[in-house]
Amino acid sequence: QPNSVAADITAKDVTIINTAVSPGRIYNGGTAADITDIGTISGAVDGDDLSIISGTAYYDNKNVGTGKMVTFSAFALSGTDADNYNLVSQPASVTADITAREVTIGGVTVEGSKTYDGTTDAKITNAGTLSENFDGDNLVIVIGKASYDNKNVGAGKTVSFTDFALSGSEAGNYKLIAQPTDVTADITVKEITIIGAAVEPSRIYDGTTDAKITNAGMPSDNYDGENLVVAIGSASYDNKNVGTGKTVNFTDFALSGSEAGNYKLVAQPTDITADITVKEIKIIGAEVEASKIYDGNTDAKITASGTFDGLIDGDDVTIVTGKAAYDDKNVGTDKTITFTGFDLAGDDAANYLLSSQPVSTTASITPKELTITDLKVKDKQYDGKNTAEIDGTPTLVGVVDGDELELVNGVPTFDSVTIGKDIPLSFTAFTLS
Repeated sequence: QPNSVAADITAKDVTIINTAVSPGRIYNGGTAADITDIGTISGAVDGDDLSIISGTAYYDNKNVGTGKMVTFSAFALSGTDADNYNLVSQPASVTADITAREVTIGGVTVEGSKTYDGTTDAKITNAGTLSENFDGDNLVIVIGKASYDNKNVGAGKTVSFTDFALSGSEAGNYKLIAQPTDVTADITVKEITIIGAAVEPSRIYDGTTDAKITNAGMPSDNYDGENLVVAIGSASYDNKNVGTGKTVNFTDFALSGSEAGNYKLVAQPTDITADITVKEIKIIGAEVEASKIYDGNTDAKITASGTFDGLIDGDDVTIVTGKAAYDDKNVGTDKTITFTGFDLAGDDAANYLLSSQPVSTTASITPKELTITDLKVKDKQYDGKNTAEIDGTPTLVGVVDGDELELVNGVPTFDSVTIGKDIPLSFTAFTLS
């Protein structure tokens, strides 16, 4: 036989085929792909003890996408015959998908209570956190809105969220599948006052404290227009009496309208001031004595002070009787009499003004009767006649002091021409001057 010679046996080149990965996975912030089949060796000699040591698979990047390139590395050969083979390359690249990570937002909170403001807006106090986040600050919550189920006052009201979203450089790898879960909060009544309430600036005394409201005012805050109105109460002076700058208080004002339940009136309108002016009254029915005897003056005797025209029932006002005077002192019939000095008295007198003195009336002054004293006649001798002669100066009795009045003597006549003593006489033609 030929002599033995030397030669080499070199390793046989083989490849790995049909390596596979999961067709898709959910985004997790990494590039690793899940190998589902390590494949088979292409080129191995039948019967050799040769197997595959699985390596790793990686997407070309971590981001969501379809048909993304997946490459393999660190694959190797194993088995007793592995040294006879050379793995010439890693398994061929494949493609697979990364789908978005579905997330929710938890822990969102709102202000536990708000004062009624006519809107459904709720104030978000905590934007919450994401159920999963593989990217830290590169994935953030875009704060949306929070709204009560309605605008009205209530406790434990449902608050729902809208327009929450995701932002940041990695937001495309996530999907927000729901808005934050509803929470509950309260809407409390809006405390308001009434401004601009007004009363008539002045009124005439009427015995009451009532003040006339000219303007009901308006709510200090009103988010509901004509659906919130002021229910007018009443206004009262601090007392019934005449005065300026008197305090006027309001009571029984309230709120009305379909939206009144969302408000609370915390005070009545603020006190204001107004005036009460005096009430003018008259005295009617004042009377005087129908006639008087001449007495040298104009005084007339009042027989009735009259009554009030315009006095409010129950008020304590009385008539201070004044004076009455004829137009002159002289005798006459139906002479005009005027009144002066009448006034008001009593606890309520200051609330009235006597608008005029009582209306003039008429009465008569009759002549004053006088008498004559010291009237004497002289004795005489019989002459057949009844003539007589006054002896001395007779005097008038009853003349008013200060009056200028003289007696014009008349004619005395004996009642008989016969001689005798203490013969009666008659007087005629006496007059005054």
